[in-house]
Amino acid sequence: MGGVLPPIWMSGKTITPHYTQNSGVALNTTATRLYYVPFYLSRLQTFAGIRTYNSSTGDNTETYRCGIYNEATAGGPGALLDDCGEITLNNTSAIRSAASSFTNTVLGWHYLALHFNSAVAMYRIFGYQTGSDAGYIASPLAAQLGTLGNMITTISSSNTPTFDYVDTSYGALAATAVTPTATTNIAPSCALYV
Repeated sequence: MGGVLPPIWMSGKTITPHYTQNSGVALNTTATRLYYVPFYLSRLQTFAGIRTYNSSTGDNTETYRCGIYNEATAGGPGALLDDCGEITLNNTSAIRSAASSFTNTVLGWHYLALHFNSAVAMYRIFGYQTGSDAGYIASPLAAQLGTLGNMITTISSSNTPTFDYVDTSYGALAATAVTPTATTNIAPSCALYV
């Protein structure tokens, strides 16, 4: 803010994407779906890896891959910065760490990549809700106008469709990101850690 850099992320910290909210609700992923979660890195720093959080005890032996991409020149995920490896689930719900040290080489947007081999239950994140008061009339006036029919619109609220994804064969993350084909407003919970 005001040209001042944010604090350096200290060792041991877990950093979630700044525009998201965590949810205690599960997201049942789709087999072979590759999610991209935008993440703004405002400092050049070394990270220890990526963290995720599965919510089910019934996904024993299921696997998924984690990594991070630089932003492409035209926007969206571009060149692979680091493939943090594969996570194999067991019979516990837990925070999972894909430990693979990497350092971002540019300031700006990056894309966490989560590629699922099969459908698993993950805790989820979503973009902050946006709302609109456009066309809203305060309750007393709305009540007085009620006899004239429906003349108002109500406050609306929706989740911002912030996350891109593509359904593609499961395997090691590609050196250049597979181009996303769709967007969604929820994604598996993920974070970087130092």
